[in-house]
Amino acid sequence: MNGVEAVLFDLDGTLINTPPAIAVALQAAVVDTTGEELDLASIVPLIGRPLPGLCARLVNRDEDDPVTIAVIAAYQDRYRRDIVPNAENLLFPDVAVGIAALAADGKQLAVVTSKNHHAAELILDSAGLLPFFEVIVGADDVRTPKPAADAGRHALQLLCAKPASAVMVGDTADDIHMADAVPMQSIGVTYGATSAAAMAALQPTFIVNDFPAVASALATDSTAKDAVHS
Repeated sequence: MNGVEAVLFDLDGTLINTPPAIAVALQAAVVDTTGEELDLASIVPLIGRPLPGLCARLVNRDEDDPVTIAVIAAYQDRYRRDIVPNAENLLFPDVAVGIAALAADGKQLAVVTSKNHHAAELILDSAGLLPFFEVIVGADDVRTPKPAADAGRHALQLLCAKPASAVMVGDTADDIHMADAVPMQSIGVTYGATSAAAMAALQPTFIVNDFPAVASALATDSTAKDAVHS
């Protein structure tokens, strides 16, 4: 991908393999709050949405309902206690070396996530990735989160980057739709929440099957490409 200066990354399912752990934590939060045990398979497809709407969907309540708010609080407690400390072990293979290589290659890096800003910072710091990202945009930083264009445009504004020189990397339809709405190029990854066939139907600019392929596609020179694959 020639001419790319800024790279926006989704977080869960793209950099860190948190969705299975998040599903377990959400299941436990609902049990703690309502006594109802939801099937994990019904939770996983919802991961990646902003937390208030996700939790409201799980308990079939409004976002401002006391039950929804209690589920959110119970989940956030488990997230901080069980998931954040294990973040480094949840990184997808070669993410740490790939991100470091892209930063050394002069790319401007940002995270654009449906998490709130503080939660994203916590887990990126625990994973050892926080120093590489100039900008983090969470769902609470914009009026309308992914798949709307707001978060992507806000990240590019903060980076002082133009859409024509930027790319979004993500594993869900919301990531690709946000890129289309900006508009900017996109890389869809198939190792997260979306299968290769479903990702192909979304028509991102490129589709890759692992993180070294992401970093290699974005690397400007052979030195950076070698760093990714060494």
